[in-house]
Amino acid sequence: MEEFKREGALIIVEGVDGSGKSTQMELVGKWLESNGFSIAYTDWKSSRELKPLFKKMWRNDIYINPYVFSLLHAADFYQRVKKIIIPALKIGQIVLCDRYYYTPLVRDVARGMNPEWVKELYKNAPAPDLAFYFDVPPEIALQRAGAKPKYYESGTDLGLGDDRWENFKLFETKQIELYRAIAADKSNNLTRIDGTGPIPLVSPKTRELVKEFFKKKYKVAF
Repeated sequence: MEEFKREGALIIVEGVDGSGKSTQMELVGKWLESNGFSIAYTDWKSSRELKPLFKKMWRNDIYINPYVFSLLHAADFYQRVKKIIIPALKIGQIVLCDRYYYTPLVRDVARGMNPEWVKELYKNAPAPDLAFYFDVPPEIALQRAGAKPKYYESGTDLGLGDDRWENFKLFETKQIELYRAIAADKSNNLTRIDGTGPIPLVSPKTRELVKEFFKKKYKVAF
């Protein structure tokens, strides 16, 4: 990956489906925009090149081998890094990313991929300035899921059975265990946030850590 001067900042959110991470990212973005910062948003599996394929896979429950599945997500990731994240950081924007390389470290490993192999795929990615993991127990994730879980988000592609709600619970539980282990290792720079509170509110801990970072990097207080 190219060397570049980082004028902006990269803030990422992580968590299982139903953790509230996407809503929290949107709220943080609106808050920063109201304080005069220019924001660039990007989320998982959304590159122009691969988004149509992902949509087709999700819509039609198309089975993809976990190894190929992992490589497709890595390709999508680096397309967005190259075309969205790095250009935005160069010009001083705040990049808010809904899921980053912690997602494959959890989901791919939960699908049986070797953790070291997955880490190697993402070793050249720019490190986030702030990384938040919104932690909720499987029961709350299930309550928030709403509609019947999709094929991949429930882990049904792993041959867990026909009950997608039960599959979802098992798959989410495994992911939560992995996320908690990553967050517990301080070298990973992933801050665990209690995600069980009201979703429409920016968590106080998130707000304070963002304020602290911006005061240090940009010498601004808000």
